[in-house]
Amino acid sequence: MAGYSASFTPGGGLHPILHLSVPSAPAPAPSCALHALVAVPPELIADRYQLSQLERDGRLGSAGIGGQAVWHAGEGDLEAPAWCAGPASVLVRLSNGGAGERDGHGADKTAEKERDQVIEVDVPLHLRYQEPVERRWLAGGARADPRLVVVEVPWVFWACAAACLRLASSSSSTCPPSRPPPLVLVAPTGVLTDLPLVEGVTAAAVWACFAFLCWTAVRAYRRGAVAGQVRKDKAA
Repeated sequence: MAGYSASFTPGGGLHPILHLSVPSAPAPAPSCALHALVAVPPELIADRYQLSQLERDGRLGSAGIGGQAVWHAGEGDLEAPAWCAGPASVLVRLSNGGAGERDGHGADKTAEKERDQVIEVDVPLHLRYQEPVERRWLAGGARADPRLVVVEVPWVFWACAAACLRLASSSSSTCPPSRPPPLVLVAPTGVLTDLPLVEGVTAAAVWACFAFLCWTAVRAYRRGAVAGQVRKDKAA
C-alpha cells in the first residue's frame, strides 16, 4: 500500500489542525476497518467534546456497526497547562474496509469504488499554556521563548476481528510499516522577566477602566439631576 502523509494546515496558530491523507486500499479481510491513532503530547489538547460533535456531524471518521467512529483516551483537562497535563490519544475509524455493499457475485462494490480514492481527515488540536522560560534570549543570541512541540505522525493500520487475525500478514498491519519523521510545532511561551511589566500594565489598565466607569456614572447622574431640575422649573 502507498504511504500516507500528515501535516499541520497553515494558519492554525494556537489551534493547529492535523491533516491526514491516506490512499484507499482493499481491506485484508471483510471484517477489517482502517484506523488512525493520533498520539497527543502534553503540550496539546484534543477536545473530546469537539471531536464528538464533529463525529455526530459526519465530519470526522467513518461510523462502523456500533455507530462510533472516534475514541478519546488519556488527558481530558481542557484548562491544565502543559507542565501539569499528561498525554492523550485519539483513535479515528477512517473506513469500514471490506464491510461494504456487494454485488450479485459477492464482490465488494464499495471497496472497488473507493480503491482509487484518498481519505482526507482533519483532527483539530489546541495548544496549552506552555511553561514559561527564565529569559527571552540565550547566550548565543537565539531566542528562548518559542518552544518546539514534537508530534508523532499518526499510526494508520487495519483493525480486524479476532477470527481473521490468523489470515492477516505483518505487511497488512500498517501502511506503511515505517512512519514519516515527526511533525514540529512552534509554541509561544511566556518570559518570567516580563512578569513585572505585565503585572504593572495590567494593574494600570484595571484602574484606568475603573476610573472611566466612575466618571461615566457621575456624568450620567449629573445629567439626570440637571434634566430633573429643568422639568421642575418648567412645571413651576
